[in-house]
Amino acid sequence: MDQSTHEVRLAHWKEVVAQCQSRPEGMTAKDWMKENGISEKQYYYWQRRIRSEAYEEMKRRSLPDKAVSDQRTEMVFAEIPVQKEPSPEDSVQEFRPDAVIRIGSVAVALSNSASEELIAGIIKAVDPAC
Repeated sequence: MDQSTHEVRLAHWKEVVAQCQSRPEGMTAKDWMKENGISEKQYYYWQRRIRSEAYEEMKRRSLPDKAVSDQRTEMVFAEIPVQKEPSPEDSVQEFRPDAVIRIGSVAVALSNSASEELIAGIIKAVDPAC
């Protein structure tokens, strides 16, 4: 098959595949092919060819041009100033509990900002374990 014939057929099947992809919702591809008189084997053959050619084209576009890749470029380093972040020890404030609940061998330290639901959940979880 010469190049022009291949291109014409490829364009035709691209259109067929696109039409099948935009078939009515709820209709299967198999039903669409049957309704449009298209052989399932032919459809999937051309779908593979279209995908394969699209993949090859994508590879060609993503590979650098040989003339460009043969040129050596000078590598330059640039200093990037970095701000010192405070260490976790600097930013951690010592926790001083407002209340301590002891159930058996378990002690739970709480602050005033703990909600009733949180405290009830902790007690419920800890009580059976003790």
